[in-house]
Amino acid sequence: MKKLVLLFLIPIWAIAQGGGVSTIINPDGKWFFGGEMGRNTIESYSYGEGKRFIQGGISAEYYTGRHWSLSLKVKYFDTGVSYIKGDHNDFYPIDDYEAIYGIKRFKGAVFSFPINIKWEFRIHQNLRGYIKMGVADNEEVQSRYDYPEGIRTDYVKAYWNFNQGFGLTYFISNKMGAYIDVEGYNLGGYKGTDSYFFYTKKYFPVNTLFNIGFKYHFENESNKGKG
Repeated sequence: MKKLVLLFLIPIWAIAQGGGVSTIINPDGKWFFGGEMGRNTIESYSYGEGKRFIQGGISAEYYTGRHWSLSLKVKYFDTGVSYIKGDHNDFYPIDDYEAIYGIKRFKGAVFSFPINIKWEFRIHQNLRGYIKMGVADNEEVQSRYDYPEGIRTDYVKAYWNFNQGFGLTYFISNKMGAYIDVEGYNLGGYKGTDSYFFYTKKYFPVNTLFNIGFKYHFENESNKGKG
């Protein structure tokens, strides 16, 4: 957690020390377009798989007010799931559980199109914090199932899931901002099930993305005079 906090604060501190505008930026009514990249952690890998990858994307954001905005991104990242039938417990060593049931591993990659509503609040001058939430449309472009023979693998390749996150934005000028954030993708596009007496357990891909990005406002006549 300490490393994550430092990853948030050090880049923002460095940008702020480099200068910027002294007036408070009001982004109301402006479009910002940008790009981002960072780390992708596949939280739904559970049995020794490599979990961390590089991810990236582009974004478009429209501020409907000083504190609110709507955003659309196009992201590309790896995803996956691994599971063993049933819940592991202390009565059976994990090696025995693997031998009995076998590990099911799904490895994939998606183009994701998250749509978020964001609430932004001022921390100090043009440094702002924010929280966001929404949904994401995911389109699988890679799908590899390392499942035992006879186990279902015909799951959908297009699905929606929930998207939520938080972060920091620093407005360098009326036209440019830098940001860092963390966002999660979960509860969509399950890749396996277990049946119990009273319910069915589903195994979903779960990703946590850490982003570092820049966004730019291309000023036009209708935006002049706002700030």
